[in-house]
Amino acid sequence: MISKKLEPLAEKILSLDRNVRFVQIVTKEKSVTKKAPGFVSILGPLETIESLNDSLTRWESRKKFTDKLGKPIYAMAEYEKLKRITIPLEENGIILITLEPKCFHEVILKEIIEMKEDFFDPLVDIPAKK
Repeated sequence: MISKKLEPLAEKILSLDRNVRFVQIVTKEKSVTKKAPGFVSILGPLETIESLNDSLTRWESRKKFTDKLGKPIYAMAEYEKLKRITIPLEENGIILITLEPKCFHEVILKEIIEMKEDFFDPLVDIPAKK
């Protein structure tokens, strides 16, 4: 059921703002990748896989302190060439998003978190982009 919603969720995140460069949603069952038109990856294919694996490992390590700090909501790293946000999908995986470096990420991030919450609400259906 969750894997059916990944594609439209990734499309919806990508279409939020022109500063969204890349969206990858990874679960135990499936991985979906969406790229903005004209997107040029800074990392090579193997580096992208390594970076994603690092993100998954870091996310798992954040769970160690959940009972003291609460559930992690997102993590963000700001680099010279991009901003990178990781958002958990409960126990199912992560959403990895890259943004242009000079964008105001707060508004975009808020909208993505709201979308993610709707994604897990069984009463809300996320329609595919037409």
